[in-house]
Amino acid sequence: MPCYKRGRVVDEVLRGALAVLPEFVDEFEILVVDDGSTDDTAAIVERLAADDDRIRLVRHETNRGYGAALPQPSAAAHGEWICFTDGDGQFNLLDLPQLLSRRNLPMW
Repeated sequence: MPCYKRGRVVDEVLRGALAVLPEFVDEFEILVVDDGSTDDTAAIVERLAADDDRIRLVRHETNRGYGAALPQPSAAAHGEWICFTDGDGQFNLLDLPQLLSRRNLPMW
């Protein structure tokens, strides 16, 4: 979950993910890449991660851009499946069952 200056919404997005994901998967982790935010994004994620070890923060000291924030979670993730979503809440995780229902179908 790449984030840049998402302090206004990151708490809600992460709490929503924590509420929805257990309905569909037994184990998961949420990796948040704070891409050099100058607001309270990292502090909010750190606070939530202190209460829930399924949240991990990767932090860039300076803003490197969206493209630089994408490879890190994929490389750091554990597990068989990786789901990518932006940190601004533009995607509804309640759509996850549609994705999971297709996991055994051929990609093309």
